[in-house]
Amino acid sequence: MQPVARATSSAFTTRLLAPSIPVVELVTGVAMVLAVVVTRPKYSGPDVFIQIADKIAQGLVPYRDFMLEYPPLALLPVAVPRMLVGPSNSAYDRLFIVIAMAVTLATGAAVAWLAGRGWSALPRSQSVVAFTALTLAAAPLVVWRFDIFPALFTTLALVALASRKPAWAGFFLAIGAAAKLYPAFLVPLFVAYYIFGRRWRSAGMVVFGFAAFMAALAGLLYATAGSDGFTFLSYQEDRGVELESVQAGVVLAAHELFGTSIHIFHAFGSYQISSPLLASIAGVNAVAMLSIGALFAVSLFLRFQRDARRFGTVQPETFISFLLAALLLLMLANKVLSPQYVAWLLPFGALLPWRKSLLLVVIFALTTIEFPIAFRQLMDTWPALVAVLNLRNLLLLALFLWIVLERRDVRQATQEPGGDAEHQEAHGQSPPPGRDQRHEDGRKGHGRDLGQGQSGQASLFG
Repeated sequence: MQPVARATSSAFTTRLLAPSIPVVELVTGVAMVLAVVVTRPKYSGPDVFIQIADKIAQGLVPYRDFMLEYPPLALLPVAVPRMLVGPSNSAYDRLFIVIAMAVTLATGAAVAWLAGRGWSALPRSQSVVAFTALTLAAAPLVVWRFDIFPALFTTLALVALASRKPAWAGFFLAIGAAAKLYPAFLVPLFVAYYIFGRRWRSAGMVVFGFAAFMAALAGLLYATAGSDGFTFLSYQEDRGVELESVQAGVVLAAHELFGTSIHIFHAFGSYQISSPLLASIAGVNAVAMLSIGALFAVSLFLRFQRDARRFGTVQPETFISFLLAALLLLMLANKVLSPQYVAWLLPFGALLPWRKSLLLVVIFALTTIEFPIAFRQLMDTWPALVAVLNLRNLLLLALFLWIVLERRDVRQATQEPGGDAEHQEAHGQSPPPGRDQRHEDGRKGHGRDLGQGQSGQASLFG
């Protein structure tokens, strides 16, 4: 009976704290917006893209007439404001921000749609609150850069999956990857979702939707610029270690603690760091990243297999959690970790349980502190900012490990706010497909109904 007592106590604590978490998240988000307004940081605004926009406005063709570090669809959010407002830089900045805000609202609407159909650990209204808090906590990183644009399409890919439209899921991932490469790394997870549910045709349709768009885009790039149309791929390979990456954080900490020599410089459109220590830790870093990559793969296999065995399909919270974990792994393992990358996590973070979304709000706030609020101090290696950077990176790792090592049983979701089907029905939500519901390829679901656990209580998430 002791484990039952502990579970009851944990459930009581969660219910007690749950109402206060949204308030803490929103207060944190508003505080970060006010901090940016008050400090008026030097490194701010979307004007970093003006040079690219000007070249497009002059009629130059990217990749053929000038090198572009981004995939081709990045030109939509980057160049459209210049085309619409003319040569005024201030007008460009304003329109860029307005467009980014509109894309953010569209992403929020997609998140609300998903939550309203049971694809969230929270009721729809609470997912909207979480999305709002996360957006506010990283507001300058969301509206001063275009990463929210591919984030919208990763969200639409999840909407397509929830709507049983696998080809559209692959298509939306391809559009996102054509603006920023990272959505391509999510394709295997979407394929695995269908494979573990034994929906082979749907898995193939995801690949088809992605490959068809990318093949057409590759043909267009080659016709326009020849082999130079793919230079944005090698550009990423040639970049050095960015100042805010995990490796850079370790080197900065060693500089503060032991006087390790470092050199901070600007290249490839970002601030990078060089140090003799980087070569020394390269092997350790490679082993560490391979280890957490293997941990991710093993955990994904076990969790997807468990869901498929019990319910006939991968459960929504499991799938969303591993989408987020995949992005965290990409950020942690990459030698480039630009602050705006947090926008990648925004839509999926709003669909997580409260405690995980709260940790993500803290991560977003710390990222906003190190850029743009105090980026000058980080470049000057102030100890406090070095600590903030490393704390942010440690929390990214902590959230990743929390997701992949979590062993909570599906039936325990009935004891947490927002986790039981009865609670969802009270908020107008509907459960995702389970037994006696047909998949998109016409077959019925396998396993027990998603709304029924072994204990007889309704449950949705694992």
